Amino acid sequence: MTAYGSFYFFAIVGILLIPTIIAGLKGKML
Repeated sequence: MTAYGSFYFFAIVGILLIPTIIAGLKGKML
């Protein structure tokens, strides 16, 4: 993969995972 390809890949993965991680943390706090 090119540098731009990997950058977009990690960006998409982050956008997909961050809300899940935040929801998981909130679920554990409640």
